[in-house]
Amino acid sequence: MTTETQNTSRTMIVEGAISLILLALAFLAIAASDISAGNSHNYWVGLVVIYGIASFIFDRLHTGHKWTDWRSMVTIVIHWAGVLATIQLVHMFVAAGRIDNANIGLADGLLLALGTFTSGAAGNWRMIVIGIALGLATAVVAMVEQYLWVLLGVAVVTVLIVILGSRFRANRRAGMDA
Repeated sequence: MTTETQNTSRTMIVEGAISLILLALAFLAIAASDISAGNSHNYWVGLVVIYGIASFIFDRLHTGHKWTDWRSMVTIVIHWAGVLATIQLVHMFVAAGRIDNANIGLADGLLLALGTFTSGAAGNWRMIVIGIALGLATAVVAMVEQYLWVLLGVAVVTVLIVILGSRFRANRRAGMDA
């Protein structure tokens, strides 16, 4: 195995792990909101920040942007600030009695899914996959009472897609270089 192949394999494993961690954190937020909507607000804020950082890292690793490319950095920050603002609005609506506590996790989950998907559409396809998985999982949670096993299945499929997609792109790139 060449050094480049080892680095590619290591990168795929790290990306799969990051994807799994992002999904697990979001699933925990949805579950926490189901239990105690009022106390989950800070968790959602932190989660948006974590997703924004992951988006920035994926962007830097896969788009060729330099770590100091301010233009793309500002775009990413504005995008995730918008996601954060919409989640803040949902919590304001709950405080005003316009949305009930039972639905806050679903609303926040969908907003995070949409933000993740659109972040991927503008930057890195891995975020698209995570956004789709998060949106599907949120929809399933809305319809199924015992959703833990479904969420686990969605997470596993998402990680497999990220790893296989990375492997496909690496093989395609290696074929072009040969």
